[in-house]
This record gives sequence, C-alpha cells and structure tokens, in this order.
Amino acid sequence: MKVCAIVAASGSSTRFGSDKLEIVINDKPILAWSVVLLARNKDISEVVVATSDINKAKRLTEGYVSSNVNFIIGGAHREESVKIAFETLPSCDVVLVHDGARPFANDEIIKRLLSEAKSSACVIPVVPASSAVKRIDKNNVVENLQGHLHLAQTPQLVWSEPLRFAFKKYFDRLSDFNDEASLIAAMGLSVATVPGFVTNIKVTTQDDLFLAKAIAEKFYKRPDGLYPGKLA
Repeated sequence: MKVCAIVAASGSSTRFGSDKLEIVINDKPILAWSVVLLARNKDISEVVVATSDINKAKRLTEGYVSSNVNFIIGGAHREESVKIAFETLPSCDVVLVHDGARPFANDEIIKRLLSEAKSSACVIPVVPASSAVKRIDKNNVVENLQGHLHLAQTPQLVWSEPLRFAFKKYFDRLSDFNDEASLIAAMGLSVATVPGFVTNIKVTTQDDLFLAKAIAEKFYKRPDGLYPGKLA
C-alpha cells in the first residue's frame, strides 16, 4: 500500500490574529512540527504542503524536512487546497491529510489509521467530547446535543479513488466541507474511526497556543520534537 500525505497550511489565521504557523514552540515553528511528523514517517513516500506562501513555508521548515516534501499554492478553502495538492501527487493508494496547525499528532496515530485503512473509504482519529455540547443561536441555547459525541482530528486517511471521485462530484462546492470525512460521508461512503490523542490539538486561537506550549513542555522534550512515547 503506497501512502502519500498532504498538509493543509494555506489558511488565513483570522481567528488567531497573525500567522500561527510561524509561532515557535520548543525552538520549532508550528508548521515544521506538522510537516516533520509526515516527512519522517517510514510508511509515507511523499508529502505535499499546500500553502499561501511557498517561500515562507520553505523558510519555516528549512532544516527539518528533506527532498520528499513539495510545496504548492493552495486554494481559498481547505478542501480546495487539498484538491490542488492531491492533483500534484504521484499515484498513491491512500492519502493522509493533516492540518498545518496541529503540531502534536504522532506516529502512533498514523499506525492506527493505516491498520484500519481497509475497513472504510476514510478513517479518522477522534476523541470523546468531555463536556456537554450545546448549539447556540444569538447567545441562546437552541439544542442540547446528546449521545456518543466525538471530536475529529487529523491526519485523516482517505483512499485515493473515492477522494478523486468526491473532488470531481463536488468541485463547485468544496467550501461546504470542513474535512475529508465530511466530503466522503456526503457520497454515502463509510467513515471509520480510531482513538486519537487529547494532546493532538489544533492551534486556532491564542488560548490554544497557551495549551500547546504546556503540552510541548510536558511531553516533547526530545531535540527532534517528536513525542518520546505513548501519551495517555
């Protein structure tokens, strides 16, 4: 099974207030954290980074990645960027799509995804929602969401053929989908899950950055920035 990977890193960081991918954690930019994980994984043959600024992305990852990483200009929305990156990849059986602002994914997650790859068109890591979830409209609670609620993470594994078909089918409304799981599910195909890690957070706001720095201080002491062992 040939595995390729895409890093979605062309967002505008509007909610953060500045380019969050430039933020340095443990002497390494957030973007480099995300790319290094995929570039150094022995099961992944090639990585494409979809960015809004190729020169900046190369600068942020300089010294951390090798020749198996390519950089391309992404689109206006996540799935547009993933589509553009996907079209530049060589023939792959499956693709792992990862958020550029999610620095603490690890090899164990990738191992879990690959082990379940044959079960569904798409496999994603999830963690249980530990708090009550409410739908809010104009500061008022309009719905109490109950049941086995989980939070989706990345990388998300997708088989190439269903992904190619989905891009062709929804080419004019890719902005309606916030991840690969929602895109695949829209076609009526199954999306399986594997356990994620609570530390695999996405840096979206300034509050997330405080948490990210605490996670790095606690769990990521190795010089290469990779996690030293399994995390609870």
